[in-house]
Amino acid sequence: MYRGPIFDVDVHHSWKSPEDLIQYLPRYWQDHLSGGSGPALSINPSIRRLPMVDGKWRLGTTPEDGSPPGTDYEKMKRQLLEPFSVERALLNYDVGLQSGVPNPQLSAALCRAANQFTVDHWLTKDDRLCGMILVPTAVPEDAVAEIEHWANQPRMVGALLVVNVLGKPFGHPVYDPIYRAASENGLPVAIHLSGAPECRDIAGGNPATMLEQYPLYIQPGVHNLTSMITSGLFEKFPTLRMMLLEWGFSWIPAIAQRLDSSFDILRSESPLVRRLPSEVIREHVRFSSQPFEFVPAADLASILGAFDGFEDLLCFSSDYPHWDADEPTYIASRIPRSWHRKVFYENATRFFGFEPKPEVSALATSGQGA
Repeated sequence: MYRGPIFDVDVHHSWKSPEDLIQYLPRYWQDHLSGGSGPALSINPSIRRLPMVDGKWRLGTTPEDGSPPGTDYEKMKRQLLEPFSVERALLNYDVGLQSGVPNPQLSAALCRAANQFTVDHWLTKDDRLCGMILVPTAVPEDAVAEIEHWANQPRMVGALLVVNVLGKPFGHPVYDPIYRAASENGLPVAIHLSGAPECRDIAGGNPATMLEQYPLYIQPGVHNLTSMITSGLFEKFPTLRMMLLEWGFSWIPAIAQRLDSSFDILRSESPLVRRLPSEVIREHVRFSSQPFEFVPAADLASILGAFDGFEDLLCFSSDYPHWDADEPTYIASRIPRSWHRKVFYENATRFFGFEPKPEVSALATSGQGA
């Protein structure tokens, strides 16, 4: 069992009611969302949620006051931060669909409000908590403005992209202003699965059930990573760091091999594709561990062994408090012991620009050291 420090790269926090967020909006948008003489308007895009037995939350995570899971710091501390020695937890909203509201001006205002809410109501409570800058994606220049606004807030440690509003994969040059701003400010970028059928996550059309949709969550990860590599994104921005959140990871060796095998034949299509895709992935991209793959440990080790050095790319994520959240004890039982400190702590710590603490041996912590 792993007993060292943990950096959890995907924890979902939120507000207890829409009014908690709306109060951060300019008066114009507050009045707009009030709905006038009709019902109040939603702060989320109009999306179709597939029904799930027991809902999308892990059982037992609802706060005592009945508010939604992920809205109560004390509950999060008791269930996640304290039991598992979490040194840092990355807060990624739930999951930031405000960035996909169709009205781009409202979306930009909601992202600014969500970021300010995070700083005021979460980062002030615990030094272990870090925030991500939720950016609107419909107008990349608005995303740049949001990054610039928060770049000097040391506890906002990266830019978060969620909803693919423009219908283009995230390696498309239309998003270059976002990556340029992040690179110039020394901030990594994370892209999180939206989980909404209307957000163009799944190719071929909208799934009919969660049984159909859940296994297909890898699709946008495959497409977005391929888009970034084949567009030469990391050649244009050589200091850019990218993390893919909640898209799984067992597919990475296969797509890296396919990209490498196509390199010599097809790279003439882009003068920016100069290195083997697998080399670019190793240098620039990291992947969250959740949802952890439902395959036998021996089979998983064989799959990941096809990509040399994968233990340097995987970062622990709990996905608390969602229904399929993974506890550290479970992940520790599924990966080689030699991977533990890297996956649970060092990879994410270095990725987000922190310095890992020296490793303390079990002998020293037991008081039996020399």
